[in-house]
Amino acid sequence: MLIDFSLPTIKIESQNGEDWEKLILDFLSIWLDGSEFLTVQTSGSTGNPKQIEISKESMKQSAIMTGSFLDLKKGDTALLCLPIEYIAGKMMLVRASVLGMKLICVKSSTKVEVNQPINFCAMTPMQIDSSFGSFKNIKKVIIGGASLSKSIAEKLSEFKSTQFYETYGMTETVSHIALKNSNKKEDYFTVLPTIKIRIDQRNCLKILVPYISNNEIITNDCVEIINENQFVLKGRIDNIINSGGIKILPESVEKKLEKYIHQNYIISSVLDKKLGEKVVLCLEGNRNEELEIFLKENFKQILNKYEIPKEIYFLEEFPRTNNGKILRKELKNSFNIAN
Repeated sequence: MLIDFSLPTIKIESQNGEDWEKLILDFLSIWLDGSEFLTVQTSGSTGNPKQIEISKESMKQSAIMTGSFLDLKKGDTALLCLPIEYIAGKMMLVRASVLGMKLICVKSSTKVEVNQPINFCAMTPMQIDSSFGSFKNIKKVIIGGASLSKSIAEKLSEFKSTQFYETYGMTETVSHIALKNSNKKEDYFTVLPTIKIRIDQRNCLKILVPYISNNEIITNDCVEIINENQFVLKGRIDNIINSGGIKILPESVEKKLEKYIHQNYIISSVLDKKLGEKVVLCLEGNRNEELEIFLKENFKQILNKYEIPKEIYFLEEFPRTNNGKILRKELKNSFNIAN
């Protein structure tokens, strides 16, 4: 499907008329119906998943800021390869509409195949990892939905003509409010203009987005504030492991292990009578005895004594959301049930 917003009158070319195309056209109808608000489903970044109303004006302002930051212009060609059910997919349609771009829409899948020049698209890390053959045709890519692993980030540095940006945001902030340049291997996010950030007593990020509300959005993301415009994401406070009274942030432990493990993994915990929770390492795929032996022999040199996993588990496939994010709680519960 091609939707050309660069023309005085919107032009839509569709051949298949499949369900995913109907969802796009349904959203476009709502976007252009003259109402001020629309209802979207949150992912749970600021609490339990729920439906909220967001203003179309805030979506327009978000689109304008992204367009300015990435130098997107009228007539540029964008690619929608994300599900329209989520805010990331909706915002690709909004950006194309507001900025006057040509939008090529394809059915969302893990592997994205691009055989023509594209100025801009958004992908999940799972799509990135399966679509390296397409990047020679894409100028700018924003990445969201889950964190980008070091192994994938290293591969992206090979594409000199493509700009990659990891994003930070959520439904409540109307998509991303900060970006991290993956080409430069930055470890910090830089917020977009007008966005204000600070931390609360939990060291969790609070965000003020003027075009959305005068009230701060309180997240469950632990961060380190570098300055008024930059922050380092440490992990989710609701992922914290309390092992014998010592609080351990799984994402921080994972970062220490990333240069030693070249497959998907997470740090989790299982119930323990003595410690309350004990740290475990979960790896995706078949058991790798060589890796297991190496890690057990070297944990003390890599991690502090409280962070060292007491057990190593291998699981054929991790449970994930539709956009590729690992369902940590579901995975943790499965281990606790098994034990």
